[in-house]
Amino acid sequence: MAAEGTGGRSLMLLVLLALHLATNFASAKRTCFMSVRLATKTGYTDRDFDDYVIRGFLIGCKKAGSTCPGKVISHFQGKLGGNVSPIRGDAAKNLCEKFGREVTPADHGEVFARWTASNCDKSGSTYLGRLCCWKYTISSYVIVIPNEGCTQTTKPGVIG
Repeated sequence: MAAEGTGGRSLMLLVLLALHLATNFASAKRTCFMSVRLATKTGYTDRDFDDYVIRGFLIGCKKAGSTCPGKVISHFQGKLGGNVSPIRGDAAKNLCEKFGREVTPADHGEVFARWTASNCDKSGSTYLGRLCCWKYTISSYVIVIPNEGCTQTTKPGVIG
């Protein structure tokens, strides 16, 4: 009888282990590590960005390789609070703040969303649009505001 009890417990442990592994396997996730790049005629600047997480059943590298680039625009628009293709409104304001620098129309600033799928050899970038920002330092305050569409060719003066 002792052998029967031990066998029953072993079977139960195997069933629980298999259930645990199946649950983890089925509820897989991959992360699209995101960054944003500002490229100008003098070089580029990268900033980390909120990652996008893919959840689902059997998420492999192939699925991540198609999902990550497919979600770039909506992910960036949602996180930046405005249009990113072309860059407008709150998205322009938030990107100017994120880079914290002046980007004139002569700098030819272009923004790219970059992604890398976790644990895969999959990565890429998506062009978001042009970005121009004016930077003002007033006393100890630094203010960076967008020049939407890079339309102003000269920096506006400070009112006050």
